Amino acid sequence: MTDETLVPGVAIYSRRAEPLAAWTNGLELAAVAADTDRACLVLETGVNDRWKYGAYRRTQETTEEAYAWEQAKLGVGGLHFLTVMTDEEADDVAGLWLLCDKRPPNV
Repeated sequence: MTDETLVPGVAIYSRRAEPLAAWTNGLELAAVAADTDRACLVLETGVNDRWKYGAYRRTQETTEEAYAWEQAKLGVGGLHFLTVMTDEEADDVAGLWLLCDKRPPNV
């Protein structure tokens, strides 16, 4: 990676940004993944724990974007972020997590 490398991420905008960030912070976040079968974002919080975090409308374009986002994560070794804000114009974030999607080694 270089200083110019773009890190993929997800920004969640909600009027309830503070409670959503507080709930999210109570989890031991491992990664955010796009589940294209169910058209949603999934928070991975452990080997067996996954939470449906948000859904999106399934279209060819959103499915392609989800695949592209997963490929972008692979391109930077799994590094990605999640942020929660009140709106896209907000100066402050309610929550910010830097995550790295790593699979356990084959044993």
